[in-house]
Amino acid sequence: MKLPVILYTVKKRFIQILKSSTHTFSYVAMGDSTAEGMGASTPERSYAPIVYSSLKERYRSTKYHNVARSGAILQDVLDKQLPKTVEQNPDLVTISVGANDIVRRTRTDEYERLLRKLLRTLHQETSATIVISTVPDLSLTTSVPKLLKTYSRFMASRYNEIIVRVAEETNTVLVDVFNDSKAVLKAYPEAIATDGWHPSDFGYALWANSILVTLRNVIAAPKREKVSEEELQKEETE
Repeated sequence: MKLPVILYTVKKRFIQILKSSTHTFSYVAMGDSTAEGMGASTPERSYAPIVYSSLKERYRSTKYHNVARSGAILQDVLDKQLPKTVEQNPDLVTISVGANDIVRRTRTDEYERLLRKLLRTLHQETSATIVISTVPDLSLTTSVPKLLKTYSRFMASRYNEIIVRVAEETNTVLVDVFNDSKAVLKAYPEAIATDGWHPSDFGYALWANSILVTLRNVIAAPKREKVSEEELQKEETE
């Protein structure tokens, strides 16, 4: 499916939800410690609650669930977070996962298989607009030793190639945190928390802004019909 068609479809659905005064907009955050908010001075200053605050200003009725867990790899997200997410019948799902897979050396082919399964299932079992972030450039953090920075950057690039490819295949909205982080962290090292690994309040604010700008340009996530396996396969061939 071509990008203009994707943008039109998602925008149309968002307008439908804006017109509904009785609908409760449901937002679920999935992923690892970055989705949970590690590194922020308080959980409310991480990106998911900031996104939720913006949604509350836009909708009359909203609810928010954060099922992310620190240390989670993609397999954990599938096994433990996916069922909880589907139960919430979400309108919007944000996902950030991959850094721990790099650390624990999940094979790239396995990561791709699991990511495709995760995104396909979310599209088939929910009517949500799904937003996935690329893995940040971990080599720019102070916790990564100099000898491992090149390896870290290389692996993040490989995982991100997968994220971009599978997001495109499954009509999933992409937020490119990797390229954003390369530009920001060199100029603003304070975007990294004192633990040397996670974003700081400032870093999370920038991340949330990237998501919100993308949502403003692409969506605002009205309900859409659930996508069947056959429809996904058809989109991939178009």
